Amino acid sequence: MNDVLFAVKALIVVAAGVYASVVPATTSIALGLLFVLIGLDTLTGIIAAAMEGKISSHTAWKGGAKKAGTLILIGGVILTENAIIRAGMATSPSIASIGEVALSFSAATVAWFCVQEAISVLENSVRLGVEPPSFVRRVLGTVRDRLGPG
Repeated sequence: MNDVLFAVKALIVVAAGVYASVVPATTSIALGLLFVLIGLDTLTGIIAAAMEGKISSHTAWKGGAKKAGTLILIGGVILTENAIIRAGMATSPSIASIGEVALSFSAATVAWFCVQEAISVLENSVRLGVEPPSFVRRVLGTVRDRLGPG
């Protein structure tokens, strides 16, 4: 049992080291926010489904698979961005800038999924009977309209 525990701890340390060396700081912050939003979306979705009497393991698996696919896509974007930088094709492939802060492809991708998760949390909250402030609905609605279908 101690060998298994040691192996798990070693794997976590190696994964954290790889993560820290591969993921840019701005992407890392956005990725942390995405994990929180995914957790909130999952939790509010389960609670809403239970309250509506619509809880389903098939739906839960489908949602989990979609979230896993999202994280796999983001991982691919981060690895591709790093390959471009390391190959010398670009020093920092930025897609947009906010003020003086340039967003990399990976940070922009993560930010897009953060908005999608925030909208989903908002929708689940409404299903729970929690009315968000009108300015929150307005801002997220505007962002959703600008992003298009996703």
